[in-house]
Amino acid sequence: MKKQNSTKKALICSLLSLVLCCSMLVGTTFAWFTDSVTSGNNKIVSGNLDIEVDYLAGTGDEKSWETVEGESAIFDPDAFWEPGRVEVVYFRVTNAGSLALKYSFLLNVVNYGEGINVFGEDFRLADHLRISIVEDVNGETAAFDGREAAIAAATAEGQVPRSLGSATAERVTNNKLLSGATEYFAVVIWMPEEVDNHANPKPGTIAPVVELGVHVIATQTPHEKDSFDENYDANISLDDYAIGIADFSDPNAVAAEAVAINAAGYNVASAVIDKDSVEGDVTKAILRVNKSTYVGNFTLSDGETAECYDITIDGLKADNTVLVKTSLKIAAGLDENTVKIYHYNDEIACTYNP
Repeated sequence: MKKQNSTKKALICSLLSLVLCCSMLVGTTFAWFTDSVTSGNNKIVSGNLDIEVDYLAGTGDEKSWETVEGESAIFDPDAFWEPGRVEVVYFRVTNAGSLALKYSFLLNVVNYGEGINVFGEDFRLADHLRISIVEDVNGETAAFDGREAAIAAATAEGQVPRSLGSATAERVTNNKLLSGATEYFAVVIWMPEEVDNHANPKPGTIAPVVELGVHVIATQTPHEKDSFDENYDANISLDDYAIGIADFSDPNAVAAEAVAINAAGYNVASAVIDKDSVEGDVTKAILRVNKSTYVGNFTLSDGETAECYDITIDGLKADNTVLVKTSLKIAAGLDENTVKIYHYNDEIACTYNP
């Protein structure tokens, strides 16, 4: 009996020891599988596109950078233009967002300054003014030291001086502007000394005024990387659609211009619309340019390409005759020897100034 009890006790102790060992083993395995490492620095943040455009206002020690917005009087509104006069405005563009971008800076003429000269002839003041955009000029630290220096820079080799009356001044850059980076440039406008009395308004008539609009459009550009490379946004379409608005809210305006600019910053088309070509209760005309799927019957030669666009103007009268009063200008990014403009399959004879 004692032997059986002893054997029973030994068996029980053996079982308890086995259970204890198993418990320890299970505990060790459980701890090993639930071990963890914690990182508190993982974030998902949305990138933002933000661009700031400033111009240098004031003179001498009173100069300061002011934001371009709304009705900013960037150019001297009280200037009386005569041969030899020069106006310079310095700009800076800053990438204030977190994403790399490229941008386009455009100066378009809203009012060409129509008047009557001393010969009794109609003239446009803008036709007698020249404009040029000079790169890498920080007006705060390295402004032009005189009008001669400004004109020399504006007409130097590689510059493209233009008449304000024939073209929109564009500064289109394909360079990356990284987050926090800033670029500087100067816009020079002048009336050449050789301009004669054809730009001299007749006494007793209203002196013509040229009005300029500033458009700056920023778009994302390949730079930031995902798990593969930096080209995930390389094929985003930027030029399928453009829109511009002609504002007739000014009761004294005889015409208004709508400039259709696409997301890439290019001036695709513009329309000068007479105010009497719109209904009395219409205060705006909207110019829309859409890339079209239309395929013309004209034949392309080797090396030629074609782009078709649907151009509509909403807000005009339904009567087709009013469109005769509307001047539609097509802008294309090719040189003057190769640009051809078609309305459907009929070529339009035109003079193109690149």
